[in-house]
Amino acid sequence: MQRAFLCVAGAGLQHLPQRFRATSGILIDSENRRSRQTDVIVYDALSSPIYRASERLQILPAHTTAAIVEVKSELTPATLRDGYEKISLPVIDSRKALFA
Repeated sequence: MQRAFLCVAGAGLQHLPQRFRATSGILIDSENRRSRQTDVIVYDALSSPIYRASERLQILPAHTTAAIVEVKSELTPATLRDGYEKISLPVIDSRKALFA
């Protein structure tokens, strides 16, 4: 997982505007539901509290998420389903927060 983050970070995340940061971790929505471990989370660092931080994992509020990236070594129906399940909770909550 850390390897996936470093691979994607090397592919251009260092060019994000300073307002944004990228990390790997878990997202929590407004109803206290948690996502599964996510490979790369791009979040608004100016408005996002970090609930827990360590070298390998951060826990962030879903409503401050700008993008989610799941890295897969191969694309099969099973890995596609797994990736969708990992990002579905945060995406739904983020949309609700943005348009509420």
